[in-house]
Amino acid sequence: MMNRFEQEIGPNEFEIEPDDASLPDGSTYRWQPWPSSVRVREQLARLQRHWRWISALLALLVITLSLAGAIPTPAPSRAQPPVVIKAQQDEITCLQTFTWSPDGKRLALLGYWQGCPVQDYSYKPGMLNIYSADTGQLLRKLQPDTAILQALQQLSEASPSTSKTAPLIFYTAILWSRQAQQLALTFSIWLTPPPSASALDGVLLLDENGGHARVLLQPMSGFTPYNEWDVQQGSKLPARFPLLSSTLFFANLPTAPAYHWGSHGVLLPEGQTRLDAPPSAPPLGPIGNPIGDTSFTFWQSGRVELITSKDGPVEKPGVYLWYNSFGAWSPDGRYLVDSLSLAGRMQPEGIPAPKPQTLLDFNVDQLPLLAVRDTALFSMLQTLLKAPAPSTQSLAIAWRPDGRVLAAYGYSVNSGVTVNLYDCATGQQLVALPPAAQGDAPSLLWSPDGSRLLMQDGETITIWQPDLPSWL
Repeated sequence: MMNRFEQEIGPNEFEIEPDDASLPDGSTYRWQPWPSSVRVREQLARLQRHWRWISALLALLVITLSLAGAIPTPAPSRAQPPVVIKAQQDEITCLQTFTWSPDGKRLALLGYWQGCPVQDYSYKPGMLNIYSADTGQLLRKLQPDTAILQALQQLSEASPSTSKTAPLIFYTAILWSRQAQQLALTFSIWLTPPPSASALDGVLLLDENGGHARVLLQPMSGFTPYNEWDVQQGSKLPARFPLLSSTLFFANLPTAPAYHWGSHGVLLPEGQTRLDAPPSAPPLGPIGNPIGDTSFTFWQSGRVELITSKDGPVEKPGVYLWYNSFGAWSPDGRYLVDSLSLAGRMQPEGIPAPKPQTLLDFNVDQLPLLAVRDTALFSMLQTLLKAPAPSTQSLAIAWRPDGRVLAAYGYSVNSGVTVNLYDCATGQQLVALPPAAQGDAPSLLWSPDGSRLLMQDGETITIWQPDLPSWL
């Protein structure tokens, strides 16, 4: 390869010496249209010697100017180190659930201290901590039980028949309204130890400072698929849909590509799914936010799993399942659903379909077929085939709100060492993010603005601000 001086002179340009210059044998140079090979080698050797000296001087000059600040040094990478929150250090010994603030700058963790109530069915105080997503700093610590117990006391005074025994409070979900700037904590209260117990369902509404607390309580009437509340009226609404029967996974909403809020707080499925054929693959658009958007898709954060055995011999190729659970809040802030559970199965192209008997054996014959959403998800389904054991054929999955980047974590991906980010359109791996903790059943969740990704494993939270290509 030519150096810079060779390029400037050009392949047909050479220095010409005077005609009266003498050669060692006494003769003189004679001009000729093309110099001899000896002459060319001499010229190049001389230029190379000059270039070495000039290169050394230029390098010394650049170093000197950089140290003096005259030449700016390259900016460091925009990637920030992860923020790690250890909830146990802030007295949450049993983390139950969590949520992002609407602007993605704060994080609310809901749980208990002194243990989990389900361990021995005894009262454990609830704890609500709010953190800065930028630093992990604990901003405030709230005790939600105070307002709930006060409301329960008022109910007991109004209804003498209400049990006065120590209640068990089981928190089920936490949501942060974009419109009302409110937090909603859904829960159930058992007034006497199960199984022979009277019970209540409830919602605690409050702002992030703990003010303007409002408690809604309603008797628990039989088994309902999910609880939907009319926050304005302070009452529960009747169940809209029956449970999906004969499935391995609990599902309380008909599986559909998308859902939208109808009148009077009804969640309406958009499109149809079938048991024998998947719909066409959806476009790579936003996935929608159940907390505040008028519509949202099926593809909320959840898990994908390959099942090859159920209390019996291994049956290949197995069944690919997708399932998730999340809360929803209507755009007008009036209707609140504590927990929607969705499930479906997928059949990746090029992989043999399971036999009908296999679907019956695994108790998933009533789950509808879903189209594989994107190339990144298809790649993840293929990695499950390489999992070292059936117990590791599972991945935590989360799409960025714009639907263009997929986050995945599991032992079939880099042995569970990192959370990997992928381009949904191409399946190309973009970034590998090492979490602060590694476990069997983590959760992934993007912030509403898509700038941060959270992984929860036990009582440890890891938050990243991924440095992704500008075109994403």
